[in-house]
Amino acid sequence: MTAVAVGSDYGPTAVAGAQPDRPPTAPDPGGGTPPSSTTDSSPDQSTVDTAPPPSGVDGGGADRRGNRRLVTVGLVLVLAAVAVVAGMARQRGPADQPAPVQVAAPSRVPATAAPRPAARPAAPARPLTVRIPAIGVSSTLVPLRLDKAGALQPPGDFVHAGWYTGGPAPGELGPAVIAGHVDSRKGPAIFFRLRELKPGDQVLVTRSDRRTARFRVVEVQRYPKNMFPAARVYMPTPDAALRLITCGGSFDYARRSYRDNIVVYAVSV
Repeated sequence: MTAVAVGSDYGPTAVAGAQPDRPPTAPDPGGGTPPSSTTDSSPDQSTVDTAPPPSGVDGGGADRRGNRRLVTVGLVLVLAAVAVVAGMARQRGPADQPAPVQVAAPSRVPATAAPRPAARPAAPARPLTVRIPAIGVSSTLVPLRLDKAGALQPPGDFVHAGWYTGGPAPGELGPAVIAGHVDSRKGPAIFFRLRELKPGDQVLVTRSDRRTARFRVVEVQRYPKNMFPAARVYMPTPDAALRLITCGGSFDYARRSYRDNIVVYAVSV
């Protein structure tokens, strides 16, 4: 480390060239020569003494030690601050604790109501009775189906007409079919006079929905059974239509049946 002395130890010189009064030199206790002072000839110059650094120690090492002391002191201060903050946190009461952040629960989306099953369409109205005023027919209707050969089965008795359940109901779109016997061993059956109908005659069918389907006769035809025009009789129609069917023509005693069929065509009115 360098020491700097400002000013002279002896004051200004009074006379040029005169030697200043010096105090006697004290002998060195160790017997050595006392350190000499370097005096500049200029009276107003300061004397600078440079003391050599201690043996084995240089200036750079001292700087590094100072930096390490600063780092150590800073670390101690940081640890002390952390300890103080932790102690303060432990001393906080419940009221000093920060309020927990409350997150509103997501609003509940109401469940979409399951769609109600579509109402089943009402069953088609069934025909209940048939009346043909022109020939005095009035009968309840029984259900008819096809036999194994695909032919329309006639009613099981001779006094009732029947409705073919595989086709439209009278009053619905398409050709409805009502059939009945012409006679029996005991005499005329329900459709014995069907061949007498003429265009313009009315046919009335009451239904289970309390409606009455009204039809007007437009045509009466007779067909041999072996040439029955099924396509024409049962073909789809753009409107409600009605077919009345019974037996006719000559009787085949070998087969015990009539050779022809009578078909009445009627349209809705």
